[in-house]
Amino acid sequence: MTMQPGSFPWLLAHDVRLNLRRFIGMLGGASVGTLATALIAVGVVVHLLAWPVVSWLSPQVFAAGTTPAPLVMFAICTFTWMIAQSLFGASRALYDRGDLDLLLGSPLSVSRVFAAKAAAIAARRSRPCRRSSTPCAPRASAS
Repeated sequence: MTMQPGSFPWLLAHDVRLNLRRFIGMLGGASVGTLATALIAVGVVVHLLAWPVVSWLSPQVFAAGTTPAPLVMFAICTFTWMIAQSLFGASRALYDRGDLDLLLGSPLSVSRVFAAKAAAIAARRSRPCRRSSTPCAPRASAS
């Protein structure tokens, strides 16, 4: 399936592709197999570290008569982290890469360009927050 050049999915895929190139360049040219192995190993280690912590916190958080203060604090900290990451990503998208003036000079709709940029920033900046909260999800749902 080919996307029509200049459409929202095409612009979004372009931005994701540029972010992927930047990420691969940042890793120093490691192979895909090495990256996949490292990602799986990090995921396993994080889950193994989070399992005892969630087992210890689970009765204190989910017991009858407890206040939801720890969950609220976790949500506030996560939300603040996501806002900070999004502001950083927006400033990087506007000033760092230098493709925005090229896109705005093209005959594309400005709203379409900024919508694709915003969607790419939101997807990229919410990933670390989702990744950091996933080790707690399987154990917390089992309680």
